Amino acid sequence: RKFTFAKLKLRIPQSDLTSDQKFNILQELKTLHNIKRCKNIVEICIGFLANTGGNRVKNIDGNIQFIEYIQKVLLLVNDNVCFSSSTIVKFVQLTHLVSLWTSLDDKLSVNPYASILPKYKRTLSEQQIESIQSSVIAIGEPAHLLASVWREFILSLLQEGQLDTDSSIKIMLSYRTDDGSDNGNYLEDFDWFDDFFPENINMSHCVEAYKTFSNYLKHINE
Repeated sequence: RKFTFAKLKLRIPQSDLTSDQKFNILQELKTLHNIKRCKNIVEICIGFLANTGGNRVKNIDGNIQFIEYIQKVLLLVNDNVCFSSSTIVKFVQLTHLVSLWTSLDDKLSVNPYASILPKYKRTLSEQQIESIQSSVIAIGEPAHLLASVWREFILSLLQEGQLDTDSSIKIMLSYRTDDGSDNGNYLEDFDWFDDFFPENINMSHCVEAYKTFSNYLKHINE
């Protein structure tokens, strides 16, 4: 899946759905059965976009509506559960496919971080927790983008154990781009990241630091 997502992003830069859109989609799909069926359709779409046409295919229009694509190109019309979500119908475009898949997968996963190696899951000190929470406030609206990039970084790279636990999370994230593609903007180039992301937390705390960041972001937006 990681390789498929990477290939998709080379063709279509990805962006995040809003928190409200993600929430509404899950509410509209109603049941875990429907969420799983919708996720399967998203996976078919991602696989097709990532693999069809070989290396000749680049720069697919990310503004195409997801529903339009699965109707007219994939011909997935009959009994398509994705149509039961008005938010998917109205707002989800091809540029949102990874974000949509991630949201559906999170709902279906009891623990999406179960496969992450324990050496990246050390608990935080109170001082580190306060530092992370303060950064959420200082960063402001871009914190949603950062949370999305950070989560994908964890799920993509922390199952194999190659990253040094003594390395700084900030340094590791600084080389990630805002849309996950090679053509995106590096986090280190954003003033809000350079100025406000904590310096004093290393990779051994990466999962707990992300959870603290993400949960506090949700809390202040409730």
